[in-house]
Amino acid sequence: MKKNLFMKVILLLIPLLFTFSSAYSISDAFPISIEEILLQKKVTITAQKQPLSKIFKEIESQTKLTFFFSNNCVDVTKTASINAQDETLDVVLNTLLGSNYSYVLKDSYIVVNENKAQQQQQPQRSVRKKVEGAVTNIKGEPVIGVNILLKGTRFGTYSDQYGRFTLEFPESPDMVILFSCIGMNRVEIKYTGQETLKVIMEEALASINDVVVVGYFEANKKTYTGSATTITAEDIAKINSGNILQTIQVMDPSFRIIENVDQGSNPNALPEIELRGSGSLPGLKSEFQYSPNMPTFILDGFEVSAQKIFDLDPSRVLSITLLKDAAATAIYGSRAANGIVVVETKTPSRGRIQINYKGDFKTSSADLTGYDLLNASEKLDYELLAGVYPGSNRVSDMERNMDEYYQKMRLVAMGYNTDWLVQPIDPFSIAHKHSLQVEEGGENFRYNLNMFYDKDNGVMKESSRDRLGIGVYFQYRYKNLLFMNNLTYNNVVAKNSPYGSFSEYAKVNPYLPYKDINGNIVKFFEYVNTPNPLYNANIGVIDQEAYDEIINNFKLEWRIADGIKLKNTVAFSKKVSNNKLFYPADHTSFRDFYNSQIGSEKDKAGIYRNEYGEGVSFNANSVFSYFKEIKDHYVTFNGGVEIITQRGDLNVFQTRGFPNSLLAYPSFGTSYDMVSTGSGGIKPGGSEDILRSAGFFGTFNYSWKNKYFVDFSGRADGSSKFGANNRWAKLWSAGVGWNIHYEDFLKDSKVITMLRLRASTGFTGSQNYNPNQSLTMFDYIRNYYYQRNYAGAQLTAMGNENLKWQRTRKNNIGMDLELFSKRFTATFDYYIDDSKDALTQVTLPPSLGFSSYTENLGQVRNSGYEIKLNIGIVSNNSKGMYWSIFGSAAHNKNTLLKISNSLDAWNTQQDAIVSSKPKVRFIEGQDMKSIWVVPSMGIDPATGSEVFRKLNGEYTTTWSAADQIVGGTMTPDLFGNIGTQFIYKQWQLNLYLLYSLGGETYNQTLVDRVENADPKFNVDRRVFEGRWKVPGDISRFKNITDLSITKPTSRFIENDNYIRLNSINVSYEFEKKQLERLKLQRLKIIFYANEVFNISTVKQERGLSYPFARSFTLTFQIGI
Repeated sequence: MKKNLFMKVILLLIPLLFTFSSAYSISDAFPISIEEILLQKKVTITAQKQPLSKIFKEIESQTKLTFFFSNNCVDVTKTASINAQDETLDVVLNTLLGSNYSYVLKDSYIVVNENKAQQQQQPQRSVRKKVEGAVTNIKGEPVIGVNILLKGTRFGTYSDQYGRFTLEFPESPDMVILFSCIGMNRVEIKYTGQETLKVIMEEALASINDVVVVGYFEANKKTYTGSATTITAEDIAKINSGNILQTIQVMDPSFRIIENVDQGSNPNALPEIELRGSGSLPGLKSEFQYSPNMPTFILDGFEVSAQKIFDLDPSRVLSITLLKDAAATAIYGSRAANGIVVVETKTPSRGRIQINYKGDFKTSSADLTGYDLLNASEKLDYELLAGVYPGSNRVSDMERNMDEYYQKMRLVAMGYNTDWLVQPIDPFSIAHKHSLQVEEGGENFRYNLNMFYDKDNGVMKESSRDRLGIGVYFQYRYKNLLFMNNLTYNNVVAKNSPYGSFSEYAKVNPYLPYKDINGNIVKFFEYVNTPNPLYNANIGVIDQEAYDEIINNFKLEWRIADGIKLKNTVAFSKKVSNNKLFYPADHTSFRDFYNSQIGSEKDKAGIYRNEYGEGVSFNANSVFSYFKEIKDHYVTFNGGVEIITQRGDLNVFQTRGFPNSLLAYPSFGTSYDMVSTGSGGIKPGGSEDILRSAGFFGTFNYSWKNKYFVDFSGRADGSSKFGANNRWAKLWSAGVGWNIHYEDFLKDSKVITMLRLRASTGFTGSQNYNPNQSLTMFDYIRNYYYQRNYAGAQLTAMGNENLKWQRTRKNNIGMDLELFSKRFTATFDYYIDDSKDALTQVTLPPSLGFSSYTENLGQVRNSGYEIKLNIGIVSNNSKGMYWSIFGSAAHNKNTLLKISNSLDAWNTQQDAIVSSKPKVRFIEGQDMKSIWVVPSMGIDPATGSEVFRKLNGEYTTTWSAADQIVGGTMTPDLFGNIGTQFIYKQWQLNLYLLYSLGGETYNQTLVDRVENADPKFNVDRRVFEGRWKVPGDISRFKNITDLSITKPTSRFIENDNYIRLNSINVSYEFEKKQLERLKLQRLKIIFYANEVFNISTVKQERGLSYPFARSFTLTFQIGI
């Protein structure tokens, strides 16, 4: 099935192609003259404050045209600046001459004249016309500085900083308005009396902004061999998914957030992320206390944690770039194996003072569609069927059982049918987010002041994440020096719900009241003798995390000469965190402390836990950049050095004995708890991590006529994380590319406007591990002699001086395609990533005193492909209409190539654990996300017992770990998105769907809540369906009275296919006339709906500890 995936994707896209081809004829057409053809000649010119005479000569040499002008009218000594790459001649001339001069093309001459007062050109009795409007790109953002001209005349204007314009001209027949701007395709609109125009301009193929931001520098995308995806600020605004990480997943399928069915929409749960699969062994996460498959995040040139990006204000983001293959990531060396996510924040733009406000007002509702529980009477019926009230030879036992049953019947008859699922849910969860920016930009000095506050309330009562941020940015230019400094302060307070785990509410029987006859909340339920989860929410529980962080980034850029610059950057950050957990003695978890057998433990009921941490980071780098153009040869070099120092301290203590919730302070405790391993004693705990690293890197790019190009990158990294004998890692990449559309046989093609092939290979590294992994560690023996300064020590961990970097060999081939002037775009990548020297534990003989040590032995392969398509169906500027559809698909195959003897021992240990859930097993040749089960032949109709198939083909009713096989894999065959964008004048609609096909999952709900259902608690309604009751029943589930644990079996593996409406939004942007009445510069109103629906082939409970949620947001963007 999997080998036909690619053909299935192509077949799915054929209808889209037919739709595109049938819609392509929707456009405006105008006759083209010889002069207009000449004006479409492409010109490449770069000049900084050069006289017009010199610029004219360069244009003449490229176009074979001659400038004609009078020195009395045109001052050719006047200087001008321009930077145009493959731009049309008319756009270059309009930009260069501005409003001071006009030009006319006559034969082979460009005639330049002084632009006299336009009124003199107008007949005195002509009727004046006035058109107002706005110019945006296809993403809805304003385009500044567009040259707007009535075709064939000198009547024109420019769009302002908000993209708006006003054009006045005399009435004449067959009027056409021309819109042109460097980096954009020109637009012509026939004037038929419109008072307002909404103009949408598309980026030209040779846009000056067509770059790839790699963190240290920017690379020209036209000659870039790497695999990279750029997400703009406008893309982020279209989705508004709550945090930036979720937005990235929607925009690029290679970036996957592993769905957490346990934590759901918990605002305080940091997601687990993979970029192009898992390259490290996931079973070691608990040992390293790091997420080894997490990509590296770079914010404004420096590495930050995923939590920092999670809490970042989305409105401050300018762009996000995903770097995936070796050519794109090798300059990050030992941090690049899992991919790089580069986030750039906005800098102030040039212009007068601007005040911009954005406000989000969100309401959320819990998505409980995965839950289908029994009501009160159904639950009582199920208890009878399950044998909760058995008969007995002892009359007293039978009477007690029947009395319990009749008491519950009485509660049902009285109308008790509590919907426990809604008890911890906030029915009106309201959140709000505010962002305020004040900026101004002159020629030499620019600044930006920004504030951000996000009150993100979750759908469970009293759960929230509050974010506060303040930032000051300035830049100052002095001659050829540019100084930039960005200072930010952030405060985050995360409160977890005191109502506890949501799963506890799903278990409570509906006939049980949560209050007694006096109106007090019940602490322990009668009959089942279990705690009421609502009780703990009202006794003063504290469960919160908080941190303060300050970051200062300073940059100095020195433009030494044309094409040569040196950029020096220094960043400092400090983060102070404080996490608190407080349970008073009345908490239901301390029930056993009051048992008569251990009455002396009463004074230890109640805990207060405090974790205090400090992290300091210093990062400095210096990058030298060189660019040289010699005729048809283009050479680019970037080289630099980087130094990183990080230090983290964590202090933990836990005290016991808090009889009252009002005593929530550690000094009121009666004793300390052991919170860390050691040689004995009741004591606080702590840890210290220190990392120092240095790197030297360089990249080289060469292209000839922009047709053929190559990339070479290398980096040498030294780090204190690894063994003394392997401190340094030497990593590299090489790439080649071919811009086929520049070849003579395609240069003038009206169909293929861009076709690029690229390939790359190289080695990258990973160091997402404990900084002390290579060290031999010891601990002091704290006993009687320790008190008298006779301190002994003992070894606690065996080091490895030869421990080295985990390396990944990345191979990638790709293609970029554009048809019909970007009406159809496609990107394809195929990759093979081989991770070698993966860190794993090696088992040692007990006689050595250690059970294991860390070694480089594991090998993992990830291979797959990615496809992205975008089709412009309608582009009609005269009507202000634009419609496009887009989609993406990603496939990844994970294979474990080599494991150590320690993982063999791990597999044996896992097999020995009795559990209803499939265990993680590491077997060479298999996917690390394989689901290991024993094949099932179904339920025996005669006995109601399950029949298994052994590896030798025999049938048995006894489950054995030795018979386990791979029943499926949680890795989907295809994962991606489908969406559309529709613009009509001031209105815009965006829609994003996520889909997943071909994966499997183990339906744990059917196991825990149906077959293994404990009749003491509420269960899934399917408990009545398909349960074996009497001989002869053909059923899916075993005997209803069989309460034994169901071990992993193929009966519960299901195809996991889904499609989700992740985001839909509708927006309206006010026109200039409306804004004038409101005295505003900009006003845009947007309505978002996120996680609207989830259609899945699997019916299971989702959001076990914290439910999933739907959200609806109203956003206001205001410019003053």
